[in-house]
Order: sequence, then C-alpha cells, then structure tokens
Amino acid sequence: MAKSLMFMGTGSDVGKSLLVAGLCRVLANRGLRVAPFKPQNMSNNAAVTADGGEIGRAQALQARAARREPITAMNPVLLKPEQETGSQVVVRGQRRASMSARAYWAQRGKLMPEVLAAFQELAADCDYVIVEGAGSASEVNLRANDIANFGFAQAAELPVVLIGDIHRGGVIASIVGTFAVIGEADAGLIRATLVNKFQGDPSLFAAGIDFIAQRRNQGNGGRWAARRWRWRQSIPRREQRRIVSEFHWTRSGPRDQPGTGPPITAKVPIIEVSTPPRCRISPRSVSSRLGEPKLAMSRVCRLSL
Repeated sequence: MAKSLMFMGTGSDVGKSLLVAGLCRVLANRGLRVAPFKPQNMSNNAAVTADGGEIGRAQALQARAARREPITAMNPVLLKPEQETGSQVVVRGQRRASMSARAYWAQRGKLMPEVLAAFQELAADCDYVIVEGAGSASEVNLRANDIANFGFAQAAELPVVLIGDIHRGGVIASIVGTFAVIGEADAGLIRATLVNKFQGDPSLFAAGIDFIAQRRNQGNGGRWAARRWRWRQSIPRREQRRIVSEFHWTRSGPRDQPGTGPPITAKVPIIEVSTPPRCRISPRSVSSRLGEPKLAMSRVCRLSL
C-alpha cells in the first residue's frame, strides 16, 4: 500500500494544487511511482482522461507532473456548476445527475465508498499518493457528510499538512483560527503547518511561528511542525506565475516535546504555470497540444526524507 499525505488549505487559492504538482514531480524525479488524488473538485474546466472520462484540470496537470496518464480515479467526484445553486455531478468521469447544492450536501456522504475505492485503486499501483483537499478545511458548516477534506482524511486515516497563504495577509489568524474551529479529532490529523508564498527575511516571521505553535498546542495536545517558504513573482500575474520554494520541515516529536524530531530540508523545483484556459503542459519548455496547462520544472537539487 502506498504512503499518502493530504494537503488542506485555510482557504481557497492558498496554493494546494501547485504544491501537490510540485511534490509529485519531486517524487517522480526520484524514480518513485506517485499519483495525485482529489476526492472532490468543483470546476467547469475539465480534462479528458485516458480511460474516457473527465476530471478537473488541476488533477490532469498534477498527473502530468507525476509522469502518469490522467485517469478518473484521480478525481472521483467532479462538480460542474450549472446555475447559482446547483451543479452537474460527475462520478468517476461520467455524469450522474444534476443536483441543487442542498440536495448534494444531504447525499454526498453516499459517495464515500466510491471515493475510497478510487483512492485505494491508486494506492495499490503507487509508492506515494499525494492528496489535495478542497477549498477551506475550516468550513465547519459543511463538515457533516464531508468527502473532500477531513471527512475523507478520517476515513482514509491520512496525515494532513495545513497550508496558509501569507501573500494575501492574515496568515497567522487563518491558521490559528482553523485550529480553533475544527474538532479535536480533525486537528489531531494535522502533522505540519505550511506558510506558503513567503517573501523577505524568514527571521521576521519567527515570532509568528512561535505564536502559532503555542496556540496550536493548547487544548488538543497535538504535534507541531513548521515550514518556511520563499516565493517571488517574476512576471505579471495575468501571464504567468513563478514560484521558487525552499522549505524546512521539523518532524514532530513526542506530544510533550513538539517539533523536536530530526529536520527535513529540501529544495523544490521551479514551477511555471501559464494562466488558463490558454495553457499547455510539458516538461521544461517542450509543449504538447494547445489547450492543456503548461508545467515546467527544474531539476531537484536535494531532498532528504
């Protein structure tokens, strides 16, 4: 059975999709069999899979990063909005129904067996399955019957990395606030907190890391690990984003000594993604056919796990 790790965000657009794509390429470059997985995605931008269905474009990009053909198991539930309060429900690549948001919310728990089966299908053929959550992990109003975030993580017993975006501001409040509102059992799955898109001197954020660590360890006795990322935007946002990331991950120690485990240090490859819908994908600069996202990555410098 493959090893797995799930990335969730304090909100939408914190960088989950690109981080999963980057990690998939890191592992693939090491000769490991890796696959991306997103239990539920909401998007009208779909990609055709090798097995004749459709999945979200982000998962198709992640599959290419992992050097695998995209298949429907990578995104078993795709919601394609059709109106303000309703969506087309696509399960394993095929349209199953059109439902209102309220009707889907009430029935989505019934899809969990199919979601877990898709995950297990990938896990049986991989060394690693890298899982992406959906939207915000702290939407407690949607926690019942959840199949996209902690509901799936609990069912599959996955460790979780919580991602916050410092570029948009309020990252300390968003991380601490997430721990404040989610249940103790869900908080216990979080093994690391990642601050994404960090710019400038990391030492200026040291007090922030300490503050998050102290608040994180109150009430639930959980484990703590911290990552620092450096991010820069090299060309206009509308055209392309360039992310150069380094991270330091302190592995969690005993509950009474969080963050005392041996450090893991890695340099993550450059990722260049042009904005959809006019985008293409390829290793480095060689592009494939028009209409697919473009992904170019440099060689990994070092990775110690």
